[in-house]
Formats: sequence, structure tokens, C-alpha cells
Amino acid sequence: MSLVSNEKQTEAICSDNKYTLIDAGPGAGKTRVLIERIKYLLKNKKISPDTLLVITFTNKATDELRLRLLEDPEITEETLSRMHISTIHSFCKVLLDEYDETQYNLLAEDDDFNERMIMFLRKNRGKLSFNNENYITNSELVRVIDLYEEFTVFEVDNYLEELKKYIKENYPVNTEYTNYINSLKKDGSEFIKFPLEEVKENFKDDWYNSKFYHIVASYPKFKELLEKGNYLDYNFLQIHTCKFLEKGKIKDFPYKNI
Repeated sequence: MSLVSNEKQTEAICSDNKYTLIDAGPGAGKTRVLIERIKYLLKNKKISPDTLLVITFTNKATDELRLRLLEDPEITEETLSRMHISTIHSFCKVLLDEYDETQYNLLAEDDDFNERMIMFLRKNRGKLSFNNENYITNSELVRVIDLYEEFTVFEVDNYLEELKKYIKENYPVNTEYTNYINSLKKDGSEFIKFPLEEVKENFKDDWYNSKFYHIVASYPKFKELLEKGNYLDYNFLQIHTCKFLEKGKIKDFPYKNI
């Protein structure tokens, strides 16, 4: 085992517990500990590399793990190829592709996640009510993606109505603003063009409040559109994989005992 900088790192590397939780902040040496942990399991505990599932969050971290493991003369390319080392998203995709009969359309790839999601939101702008007084510019769609991710992580479905009520009460929209927007509709129904500059100058807060409310209110519709098209974003990819594993349908999954 290589030298490590402190006792806590050594404890994490050499732990014989089935589950070891390491709570560490930026710069604490997590990657180093993970690499030494893998080496310890291979060399000291004689664990088969076929049973090692190594999950990271980014492609960069995955590549770094592989390169640093290969710096050890006792770890060969063949040994490395027998481990499963990937991002969490790639792992979930591989598992679902192999075991789930449903064919999913992934709205997330490590290099172009925002681009695919933006295209999806633009395509469904009307269904999500991102028009008229709730008009959301293309540049703002990245923020919508961020908010949808937060809603998923914090399970906003459980208190969606309370949240909508809070926004309405604390971020009201002046009827003067909605009347102005409605007056620009052709024949009272077809919207011509959102007057961006005029709204920024005269109704900036009302426009913001209207958008904020409808982003929250549109979240169930966003989930419905994903489900209808068998689409998965990063968060729902992980959630669906967890639910799929909980069903216990995979009998020959090589990492089931980890």
C-alpha cells in the first residue's frame, strides 16, 4: 500500500466493513483514497477485479482513475478491463440497456447534456406554458434545467401545491402586466411577438414572478412529457435505475452483492 497522509485515510483504505462511508470535502484526497482502496482489495484481500464496481461522477475522474491505477506495475490493462469503471450515468445506461426491456431515449450524455435538454424544452415550450406572459428566453432554459434538477432531488412533488401557493402570495403578478400582454395577441388568441425590451423596462418584476410560478407549476407536465416519450434525464436515469434494481428482477447481475 502506498503512503497516505493521515490515519483517517488509512482507516478508510483498509476497512474490512462491507459498507464504508467516507465524508470528505474538496481537496481531502478522495480520489487517492479510492485508488488505494482498490489496490488494497486487489492485493491484500485478493478480491477478483470482476467484482469491482467503481463509480465516479465525471468522465475526467474516470480517466484519472484508470491512468493512476495503471501506474502500479501489479495492475495490468487486463486487470483493469475486468473492473467496471465508469460514471454513474454510464453505469445506469448500461444496466438499463442490458436488462430493461423498455427502450429509453436519453436526454443526457456527458458532453452535451444541456444541448439535448434545451432542444427538448424548446420543442415543448407551449406544453410547458413557457409563452405569453410566462415567456422564457432560450438563454434562460439552462436555469430551468437547473431548477427541474433541484425539484427532482428535493422531491418537490410532495409539497408542490404549497410551493405554488407561497409563490402566488409572495411573488404576485400585476394584472396590468397580463392585460398588456393579452392586448398584443392577434384576435385575442394568437400571440404575435413577446415585447422583451418593453417588458424589461416596465414590467420586469411581474415577468419574473410569472415565469417563476410557471416553472414550478410546469414540473409535473415536464415529468409527464418525459414519461410519454420514454425520455430520461440524468436524475430520472438514476432514479429509474434504483427503482429497477429494487424490483429484484436481475438474477445474474455481477455487482448485486456489493
